[in-house]
Amino acid sequence: MIKSIDMKRLLLLAIVLFGAVNAWAEEGSKEFKKSFPAASINELTVTNRYGNIDVKQEGDEFSITTSVWVEAKTKAKVDEILEYISITAKEQGAVLNVETLFQKDMSLRQMFAGVTVSVDYHIKVPKGKKVRLVCTEGGASVADFVGDMNVEIVSGNFKANSVTGGEFSVKQNKGEFEVEKLGNMTAEFKSCKVKIGEGKEMKLDCTSTTLQLMEADKLSLKTSGGTCYLGMVEDMDGTSFYTKYEVQDIGGSLKMDMRWGELNVRNINFSFATVDVKGSSTKVGLTFM
Repeated sequence: MIKSIDMKRLLLLAIVLFGAVNAWAEEGSKEFKKSFPAASINELTVTNRYGNIDVKQEGDEFSITTSVWVEAKTKAKVDEILEYISITAKEQGAVLNVETLFQKDMSLRQMFAGVTVSVDYHIKVPKGKKVRLVCTEGGASVADFVGDMNVEIVSGNFKANSVTGGEFSVKQNKGEFEVEKLGNMTAEFKSCKVKIGEGKEMKLDCTSTTLQLMEADKLSLKTSGGTCYLGMVEDMDGTSFYTKYEVQDIGGSLKMDMRWGELNVRNINFSFATVDVKGSSTKVGLTFM
């Protein structure tokens, strides 16, 4: 009986030691830095994968700092992957193109098997310049941005305090989107969680998306599936299919064409201009002040 217990302890110790050896990994990093005068550049485009793009609107030049970090089982593998990842920054006309490149003639899945990679950008942009961000399996973050911005994200997140003073265009597939204050925005969301504080004028195309919006002056919606939780909206119009709406307040007008969904409005202001709801197999509940 004692020998049996000792053998179990030895076996358990061997398993623990084996797991500890496998859990051990090497890591390495490298950094890219470059600055560009702003006079001849009107737009910045950044294309990245496996990391975050942080944008700050400050200074009088474009400042790019990129940190590449790799973790793998061996130092040789770390060095190999670091060698395959490069950052390019080129001026093409009035556009500054910055891109993360993976220089390997094989699929990314094969190359990164058992490897963790992070490519993070810290960018400073002068005011008055357009910005376009393209992110895959990563995301972008902005403090306060004034001007035109275009964002394309696949399997990643976007977060900002405010984006105002220009046209804000968003196309996002999977992930989370969160902004406290918006001016004018046109967006397409698929399988996302969207949280917006307030906005002036928004056109949203949402598929299988959860939308939370506190306040909007003008809201135009096209939805398929998902749920919309809306606070105070002055003017709202849209079409929906299999979507549930919970709306706190409508101030001016409500125009909706709905199929196989649900619309509940808790309060329609006494000074409203229009309420026009067309529904097919739809549950509608409206409360007038």
